[in-house]
Amino acid sequence: VVNKGALFMKEKITAFITGKVNKVTMYVLIVINVIITASMNLFIFPKITAGTGMRVFDMYWFTGYSYDSASAFLSMISDAGRHVYLALQLPLDYLFIILYTALFLFITVRVYNKLDFFTALPLLIALIDICEDICIYMMLTSSSLSRGLVMFSSAMTICKSFLITIVGTAAVIHYIKTARAGKKE
Repeated sequence: VVNKGALFMKEKITAFITGKVNKVTMYVLIVINVIITASMNLFIFPKITAGTGMRVFDMYWFTGYSYDSASAFLSMISDAGRHVYLALQLPLDYLFIILYTALFLFITVRVYNKLDFFTALPLLIALIDICEDICIYMMLTSSSLSRGLVMFSSAMTICKSFLITIVGTAAVIHYIKTARAGKKE
């Protein structure tokens, strides 16, 4: 039995995205996402990791991190680095989550002209990224580090990495196919 309310909502969201989101909106979202990413990588992450020789938790794509490496990072991070992580990086990351989720969602729905499990993957990525950020906050503010928390946080980082890669790869492949089809006409 198909829930008619859910189907109606799915159709409304799809119509909104395909009808209202134009190329200008997409380009603006891309530029904002690039600016935020560059700011994090060039300015914020170096302030957090100064003197640690390590990366921030979010940047352990595909590999995750162990309890020992998380513990080492937390013992080496300066008070100033911890403050930047908590007061600047995590709030900015929440904004970034909203913006890249909107971009990925708009791209996937426009590319495939429908809202289904695959095109809704950006929403799952956002949920995973929020869970990761909550875990990072807990690790940064806790007086003792839990192995379970580190394992869960690391798993969220790895899942996010793979899902972003899948969505990004699918979008690039579709773009290449579309560009090639346009040249043949």
